[in-house]
Amino acid sequence: MAPTRVQLVTDDRMLADALTRRLAQEPFGLLARQSPGEVARVLDAVHTHGLDLLVVDAASVPGHWSALVDAVTSVAPDVPVVVLADTVDADDAVQAAVRGVSAWLEPRTSAADLIEVLQRVGAGHAFYPPMVLGEVLQRLLAEIPDRRVGSGPLASLTERELDVLLCLVEGRDGPEIAEHLDIAANTVRSHTNRILHKLGAHSRLDAVRVARENGFETTARASISIKPGSRLPQSDQDS
Repeated sequence: MAPTRVQLVTDDRMLADALTRRLAQEPFGLLARQSPGEVARVLDAVHTHGLDLLVVDAASVPGHWSALVDAVTSVAPDVPVVVLADTVDADDAVQAAVRGVSAWLEPRTSAADLIEVLQRVGAGHAFYPPMVLGEVLQRLLAEIPDRRVGSGPLASLTERELDVLLCLVEGRDGPEIAEHLDIAANTVRSHTNRILHKLGAHSRLDAVRVARENGFETTARASISIKPGSRLPQSDQDS
């Protein structure tokens, strides 16, 4: 099994040494690399060694940590990111969530707990502590367009027509929409024709364009899977 390449960005030698020792003990073959916080040098390490997980000690990054995260994710968009920072600052945690950061942890998190978070993040989970989780969720929900309310062309659509329109925006074809919504194919065609008429659209593609121009989007990017709990992922029991 190939080692999981963990890029650790920190100038805290104690943290780096502790994490490296713990990684060496794991059966998953985790490999730690320490880099200085300058964006250019971190990107060089990413290009040279590649990475599967990025761990950023926010206090070690010159300027704001978000610039480093943005730079790395622009060249490696699928790499999960863990930020070690002051979890009392809910505004920063919200910025992290909007950027798709998978975990937001206190710098004092033990190496053992950090390893557990890394394992779960690598499996597609995420972790934000309870003290900031409420604010993060509220702000994320506020960023999601309300597809049921408002004026404009979408306001004339019924609930079911909005459901069908969402499927069109997601790229589903007629049979897929019928299966997804558990309705007949003829019903899908009827809803689609009414949607085109109400939106003044000439085709399904045109309807999708109108929908997007009016803020009707899928929200998979903003919807993060966060496992709340008062303790580190032990509270998320084999979900």
